[in-house]
Amino acid sequence: MDLRNSPYVPGAGTRPVALAGRDDIIERFDVTLSRLEAGRADTAPLIMGARGSGKTVLLNEFGAMAKKRGWFVASEEVIPNTPLSSLIAVLAHEVLLEMSTRHRVAANVRRALGVLKAFTAVSALGVSLSIDVDAVRGTADTGLFSRDLRRLFTEIGEVAKEQSVGVVFSLDEIHTLESDELSDLNSAMHRTAQLGLPVVFIGAGLFPSWQQAGRIKQSPLRLSSYVARMETSFVRLKPLDSAASREAFTAPALSEGVDFSDAALDEAVQFCQGNSWLIQLMGAEVWEVSSGPTIALFDVQVASDRVRQKLNQWFFPRLTRGCTDKELEILALIANGSHHGIMNFDSVSDCANSLQLDGAWAVRYALTELAKRDLIELEYTDGPIYDNDGFGVRLSVPMMDDYFRTTGGIFGFSAVHHTNNEKSEPYSRPSELPGKSNVPRELVTPRPGAGRDGEGQLPAWRGRPGRTKEEPAAMRLRHRRRLPQR
Repeated sequence: MDLRNSPYVPGAGTRPVALAGRDDIIERFDVTLSRLEAGRADTAPLIMGARGSGKTVLLNEFGAMAKKRGWFVASEEVIPNTPLSSLIAVLAHEVLLEMSTRHRVAANVRRALGVLKAFTAVSALGVSLSIDVDAVRGTADTGLFSRDLRRLFTEIGEVAKEQSVGVVFSLDEIHTLESDELSDLNSAMHRTAQLGLPVVFIGAGLFPSWQQAGRIKQSPLRLSSYVARMETSFVRLKPLDSAASREAFTAPALSEGVDFSDAALDEAVQFCQGNSWLIQLMGAEVWEVSSGPTIALFDVQVASDRVRQKLNQWFFPRLTRGCTDKELEILALIANGSHHGIMNFDSVSDCANSLQLDGAWAVRYALTELAKRDLIELEYTDGPIYDNDGFGVRLSVPMMDDYFRTTGGIFGFSAVHHTNNEKSEPYSRPSELPGKSNVPRELVTPRPGAGRDGEGQLPAWRGRPGRTKEEPAAMRLRHRRRLPQR
């Protein structure tokens, strides 16, 4: 069929024709806007999920909903190593410039711009904004970022309240923020909520499935009480169910007078496993190979081979390019040991044996590293995983298990059998593990009083105390192409 008429949009963050399976989350945000308009405190859900789950699409939908209600909306994507203070300064400037077009509150807007100028001069060094007013001294210029941010948000919220509208600050890729920056942002939203001001923050990011607050390193007992409660507003997007997947396929096709045969639709839904981006990619390929007006099973089968080839040639190699040799082998072992997409373990020791890791410490380190990059998801009950607790591990992106089964990853790890009954060299004692000494320990926590497998801390490579001359070759490879830590 003619590609110019294709209703499928496999681009990153592009809104599909049918936003299927997310009605409950959209309704929840609509409730948030209504409550804030009525002067009642509320928070918006922060969206997290695996790649291709539709986080950015949903975030953009939230912004569009707010704009339709007349709210001021400022959006930005967080770039790694960009300070939050700089992003907030740019977003606040954008909002206040839009507010300045409404002349009846021009005086209050000018004061808010003066507060922003004071904030920028102290907390957002290096950001150049054209603000043609005098800085309001003694407001958001203390140099304490958390306090100055609260003061800036309060000033903007008061102006918006007089206008009988609200303000939405939207940030994508918020998993790249530092934990203290996220805490400061939560503190500022706490203050506006206390004052009943219509200011809301929405965000989306690749937060690990086992760590609700993203990069927070310290124990939850050390967080402020408000930040701990803010974690309840995180929403992890799950794969679309069968009904929503069918709607995501058929609604765009029907808008162009095309439909699927029952067998073709069943095959397409099963292939995509509820991944929103993969559904759009499959739809685009099916549209290209089919002659229409009814998409047949053969069309879907041909399109499936084309999609699989694209994933294996460029998507999965890029997704795993920051992995060490050992991490790639672990992923391959998970792929080969999974059943219906998940690999279940009876205990931490069972996981260590299955993944060829030497003890609980190695399990903690290996799975934590993979989870931080959202390459795997953990299925477990609430609370930390103790040594004798069962849990499951799944690869976060559909077809990734097939990629490792057929190709073994970019370094060719088949992980099915080892020749001559030899295993690859596992992570063993903590002294052999790469990385920093502050490896997160939330994943596997020994029960109180129980002996811990692998007492002590990991050495810090790269010239820090604990580095040895016998640094493993795999670790040298890791440091040469290491991705930024998330």
